Amino acid sequence: MDAWLSLGVAALTTTAAFLVIVALRAWQHSGSRKVLVLALAFAFFLAKGLLFSAALFVVADWRDLLLPGLALDVAALGALYWSALRPS
Repeated sequence: MDAWLSLGVAALTTTAAFLVIVALRAWQHSGSRKVLVLALAFAFFLAKGLLFSAALFVVADWRDLLLPGLALDVAALGALYWSALRPS
């Protein structure tokens, strides 16, 4: 179980880091503020992955990460709303 959990956290962190890099390169190319906010949303997912990665070595109970993880998810969803769904 721990090996699958570690693999899942690594996949989340790697995917989020890749998406942050892609979004920042797109922002560099376009200069659009919405793309920069999209990169911020992916950065929140990256922060969640890093939090969970560090917790693999420190936290014994995963329930301790429920609120910080949910807060990062809400922040990321808010940034996605701000960048994509909010009218210009």
